[in-house]
Amino acid sequence: KFSALAVIALVAAAAILLNPYGIRAVLHPFKYLYGSTHMHMSYIMEWMSPDFHSAHGKALILFVSLTLLSFIFSPEKPAVRDLFLYFSFLAASLCSARNTPLFIIVSSPPAAKHMALALKDFLKRLSGSSAQAVAKSKTLYALNYFLVAALAFTVFSAYRKNFRDGYLQENELPVKAAAEIARLKPSRILNPYHWGGYLIYSGVEVFIDGRADFYPGEFLEDFFQSTGLLKNPADFFSRYEFDYIIWEKNSPLTFYISNSPEWELLYSDEVSVIYRRRNFLGDGRIKNRGYTDPTADA
Repeated sequence: KFSALAVIALVAAAAILLNPYGIRAVLHPFKYLYGSTHMHMSYIMEWMSPDFHSAHGKALILFVSLTLLSFIFSPEKPAVRDLFLYFSFLAASLCSARNTPLFIIVSSPPAAKHMALALKDFLKRLSGSSAQAVAKSKTLYALNYFLVAALAFTVFSAYRKNFRDGYLQENELPVKAAAEIARLKPSRILNPYHWGGYLIYSGVEVFIDGRADFYPGEFLEDFFQSTGLLKNPADFFSRYEFDYIIWEKNSPLTFYISNSPEWELLYSDEVSVIYRRRNFLGDGRIKNRGYTDPTADA
């Protein structure tokens, strides 16, 4: 049996190389995590550690506590395999929030097994053969159905009012501004990283989008530091010669641009703003390629 599995594993490993990129596709995840692009973990939220001040973080703490207690109080010793997988995926979850669903999927089956073993005597007493116990059991069944229905109703009520236009949230995405910028047909547009996907969906050719692992680490670091005003963005603007900027309305970069004589405001709503370079000629050319830093005289 082991030899058969070994042969299958070798064939599967060889099949991985049958792709347009060969060995590079196999090495890409390691380069992503440990190569020049490791800086993604400093800027991309899903790669950061969970925020334990948030509701999701507190739910993760509760889940970890319950699963650990199930292993501790189970009359049966947990298998080494289960513990290895549990703590490996727990470590991955604590390093990056994006790994939390995988941790929950992997750890739930063994945790449920040992939780049932730990509560075996209690559940046996609860589901006894007496009429009173049966009545209690039916009550618990009814309570379970009620709680599930209440949870579903709460989730539906909480999110239904926030989703419009095919599950797109107008209070978080530039729905109206995207239509406007698509009409303007910019040659070189600067856009927020997390709006890139929606702008592509709206027919706009973007500067950057959420596929962070396909961008060089140095490029991403320059983008995030410049647009976050961690360094002066004047060189960044001059190097890429943007003609339009669509950005979040209440942000440091928007304040910076609004004080620059190089840019004029074309559009503004509750979520976003659109700026156009004043010396833009309208055919993809910029009259004066030098960029004036609004803080230069300060």
